[in-house]
Amino acid sequence: MKEKLKTSQNEHNKDKLDYFDENEENKIINVRKKALNIKTKLEKISSVEVEGAKQVVEKFEDKLRIEWPVLFGENPKFIFVYVDLDSFYASVEMLKNKSLHNVPLAVGGNAMICACNYKAREYKVKAGMPGYIAKNLCPTLLIIKPNMEKYNYYSEIIMGILSKYDKNLEIYGIDEACLSFDKDSLNTAYNILSKKTDLKKKIEFENSCVLFTFENICKIVEEIRNCIFDTTGLTISAGISVCRGLAKLSSKVNKPNGQFCLKNNFQTYLNDLDVDELNGIGKRTKELLVRTFNLKKVKELQENIHLLYLSLKMKTFNMLFRLSYGLSIFDGLRPVSYTSLSKKSINKEYSFKATNDYIEIMNNIYNISKYVSKKMQKNNYLSFLISVKIKFSDFNSFTIQRQCKVPIKTIEDIFDTVIDLLTNHFSDKSIKQKLYESICNVNTIRLIGIKVSSLIKEKNFNLIQKYTNDMVICSERLCPICNLGFFNESNFIFESHVNICLDKQQTEKRKINKTLLKFFKSTNTEPNEKYV
Repeated sequence: MKEKLKTSQNEHNKDKLDYFDENEENKIINVRKKALNIKTKLEKISSVEVEGAKQVVEKFEDKLRIEWPVLFGENPKFIFVYVDLDSFYASVEMLKNKSLHNVPLAVGGNAMICACNYKAREYKVKAGMPGYIAKNLCPTLLIIKPNMEKYNYYSEIIMGILSKYDKNLEIYGIDEACLSFDKDSLNTAYNILSKKTDLKKKIEFENSCVLFTFENICKIVEEIRNCIFDTTGLTISAGISVCRGLAKLSSKVNKPNGQFCLKNNFQTYLNDLDVDELNGIGKRTKELLVRTFNLKKVKELQENIHLLYLSLKMKTFNMLFRLSYGLSIFDGLRPVSYTSLSKKSINKEYSFKATNDYIEIMNNIYNISKYVSKKMQKNNYLSFLISVKIKFSDFNSFTIQRQCKVPIKTIEDIFDTVIDLLTNHFSDKSIKQKLYESICNVNTIRLIGIKVSSLIKEKNFNLIQKYTNDMVICSERLCPICNLGFFNESNFIFESHVNICLDKQQTEKRKINKTLLKFFKSTNTEPNEKYV
């Protein structure tokens, strides 16, 4: 009986593996088709166009020198410290159970693992990998179900410690964040730490102020890391550099439980990196760069960036251009104005054992809604756009979103909106099918994600309401010409839009009156019928 069950489980895992492999293979095939089309397009480009593209790239470089002069030799006004907790979920599990320290350990389920310890990584197991594939790589792998409450508890403690040293701490996830130091914040951090440690002996001063140097920041970062370990028992790695992207790259150098400072010769450091070592370039983008342009190293990417300008979308080109200089997607603003950087979105994804059990799915949606709402309320955010992501056991996925008429913030707001979105997506509208009836008929679900964006501070929204006396709340008005919806806009804006639409309509009518189309319309005869 046991052998039959084992055989059945192996066959089930094999079917899942086939789904996964087929899905990954289809993605790569699509990338290769795209690469072939781009290569064909490039063959038709003239030398004049190539020279023109090189001149455009030079202008991009000139703008970058103005925006980020520190990348080209100027002294930094800000120094960024990217911190990343070492195999966070797995480390929390090992914290309370010492017997797990020398065991290959993963956190997640058979469908997907979300973290693994360094022992498991020796077998090439990694986060984002299906659990059954990880088991094939490491038969002794122990997979533990995630405990998000426990992880959130430790994350809150650590982010609380970090925020003492940087009030504008940028939190990118449950286990990663970035601090920004200038002369003032460096002295603030020193004053906090010097009360607890003998830091004074290690730091260089000038006129009783801490010198703004990489060496001093490295010593302060080391003390912050020690403080986190003493408080929680968890280790954290750090990268220190002149922008967020380079700091993140540096954080990987001495993992786990180490730090690395990259203070100069940035391009020399970047040149020999493989393109997919840059944060933001994944497997498919690497495949596209290699297949289309034969670009494997960052140096080759920079030298041939003009070809990308000629063949890729502007958004993709601009992203790859900036990544090649070590910037990250979060380095959108100049360092001198980083305090104005606002959080663009809050999102949370949760993987679990594939299921179409209605109650379990509802519980997961509620827990994610609770997490997102808590983050919003902590920072006093309101949202006007909500997105839901669903992944199935066959690795297909979809994302749906809704622009909200009124701002959302509470658990109930988020949960109700998500349920409504899923009901509209899954249900058969012709028979007014309920979600719990329709969800049982779909493929089993293994991941749910919720994202809120178009964020605005609640106090800012209240000010807008206060000073817009004729604002109509929760009442949709449609333009009678183009049917565009207006929700919270003033009457002046609405009426101005309608007048513009009316003017356009009259202009179009005048144009038609001057053409033969007017004659055909007046006789109710199609042109091709009248003259056949």
